[in-house]
Amino acid sequence: MYPALAVGASLRASAENPLDLHLVGTHTGLERRLFEESRLPAHYLMARPMPARKGLKWLVNAGYLSGAVVQAHGLVRRLRPHAVVGTGGYASVPVLRAASSRGVPTHIHEMDAYAGRANRMLAARASSVSVGFEPALAQLGRPDGQVTGNPLREGFGAPDPGSARERFGLDPVRPLILVFGGSRGALAINEAMVPASEALIRDHGAQVLLITGRDHLGHCKGLATRLTSDCRRHLHLIEYVADGMPDLMAAAQLAISRSGAATVSELAAARLPAILIPYPYAMADHQRANASVLEAAGAAAVVDQAEAVRPGFLEGLAGNLLKEKSRLQAMGEAAYRCARLDAADRIAQIVLELASRSRAEE
Repeated sequence: MYPALAVGASLRASAENPLDLHLVGTHTGLERRLFEESRLPAHYLMARPMPARKGLKWLVNAGYLSGAVVQAHGLVRRLRPHAVVGTGGYASVPVLRAASSRGVPTHIHEMDAYAGRANRMLAARASSVSVGFEPALAQLGRPDGQVTGNPLREGFGAPDPGSARERFGLDPVRPLILVFGGSRGALAINEAMVPASEALIRDHGAQVLLITGRDHLGHCKGLATRLTSDCRRHLHLIEYVADGMPDLMAAAQLAISRSGAATVSELAAARLPAILIPYPYAMADHQRANASVLEAAGAAAVVDQAEAVRPGFLEGLAGNLLKEKSRLQAMGEAAYRCARLDAADRIAQIVLELASRSRAEE
């Protein structure tokens, strides 16, 4: 939901007149919390993701989707929007289809390099299309779409690395390796990196900040008890932080992470070299497609999870990169050449033009 919120902020900043913005999503934990923090009117659909294979769960979720379609039509009829924006995901399908059926202009933004199922379903009828990475345009069948990059959460324009060091008790001298796997963490990466941290801290003078996700924090702390006291002092284990990531990325010398679309875009904006470990069970292996963008630019090393979890592998690769400071710097600059810091503003302008034409036709 960070991209949707970023576009919303740009819409409000760019519009000549006050805008009436509404958010539509589901009741999932992080999404609901972000909606509430935005203080914008929010509406929740009963939609659930449709499994790839038919079965009992498919039938149950199809029932929820039918209910979400009814909700979406009622919402569009009541709010009478001048434009509707979708940023992917199953909740966007009923809303954008309801809007299209009523002649409301729609815009979809595809974040991943391999277009998701929801946006592939919506692309043909969308009034306009934008993508984070160029390969997605062909998959959507919309060569008229624009490559805008992905909207970034607030803070990447002027990050404060000193704030991150103070907030998380980081050493101001030791190089920082930032490890994360999304809001829920990545158990396979966590279990590989806790023991790998010992060699990186002991042999390379590094410090490691591992963002585990709430469910994995206790497990990781248990693994860390096997490390020496000196290593534990420089291994920081924390839950997912919704704010402060731009500052943490600016403070780090290397990231080890998954390769979701938002993550790849944020790494580029932060000039942060990375070891990317695509989630192996992602739909259509789309995280590998995202990672390939930075890999092709020379900004990241892409590693299969099966390889990454082998004992000794991650500390070896990360340690070699830390020793090659000129290579790390070159990777960071290559990452930044992939960055598009104005993505939210560009998408906002597209949507404002759609809404303006819609109002003029009333």
